Amino acid sequence: EAPCITELDVWPIVVRHNMRNTADDETAYLQLKAWVKQHGTARMQKFLFKIRSRLPALIDDIWEWEQVEQSLPFAQMSRMDALGAASQAGCSCGGQWADNVKKSFDANNINVEALCSDILAALQQGRGATTPVIVLAGVRGGEGKSVLLKALLAVFGVSHVFLTPEQPNFALLGLPGKKVIFLDEWRFNNAIISFQAQMQLFDGSHMTVSRPQNVQGRTGHLTYAGTAPIFATTKIADLNALAKLAQDDPKTGQPICAEASMMMRRLRVYNFHTKIAKPAQFAPYCACCFAKLVLSRGVAADHGLWEAQTTFFL
Repeated sequence: EAPCITELDVWPIVVRHNMRNTADDETAYLQLKAWVKQHGTARMQKFLFKIRSRLPALIDDIWEWEQVEQSLPFAQMSRMDALGAASQAGCSCGGQWADNVKKSFDANNINVEALCSDILAALQQGRGATTPVIVLAGVRGGEGKSVLLKALLAVFGVSHVFLTPEQPNFALLGLPGKKVIFLDEWRFNNAIISFQAQMQLFDGSHMTVSRPQNVQGRTGHLTYAGTAPIFATTKIADLNALAKLAQDDPKTGQPICAEASMMMRRLRVYNFHTKIAKPAQFAPYCACCFAKLVLSRGVAADHGLWEAQTTFFL
């Protein structure tokens, strides 16, 4: 009797015919179906039909196995090694990204040395009690704050960056194992992540990461003790709202919201008030230019203490 067909038998088919998903094309599972209908045996067709709901994930797993020798060295790199590698990788923007960032810095009177030093220190030290959350705050958008920090995705790769969660259920599930945290357009309220959990995340505490329990073989939740540093963009109005909650209640002399008060003390905020002209053409977020900017303008310093920004920002 012929041996049973397994996922291992699908592997060479997927690789030989370069069936893979990309950000713009996730039809690999359809390509596999079409090939098997034309060229596969009845047994192979039966097997794939049986696992049809898992085909997209299976194809992604196959490529992870296929390329593990290439991806593992970078996955094991420290943040600073990855930053150094990016600085040597060659520019991908032709200088356009760097020019856009400079225009944003100039228009908003940003202290470039201070910001780059904070970014460098956060990447070196990681999330912890002595590392502030780096926040770029704008008035209404278009000031260029995200242009700078989105280059983190180019330096570390999307799969190694924890991005802004959109739903409160299991909001931090993808966090363990990430190199950095980038909360783009974060509201600093408790709609997605509770104030208590944000406080623990921001101050470097060990924290519980909830995960679904209806998965076979899985029990309990995770404890996150990682050191991924936190970078965020937000609206100044959202920081003002948080600052109001952090104010002392005249009746009690205590903060209106203790967690909000503690969160405010964790933030190092750079304000962006001026909108910049939209570039004539899109410039890719450049890992090389970002790395060179931070490494050349940043100063590795002791950032154990910093001035808490607990007043209004406008």
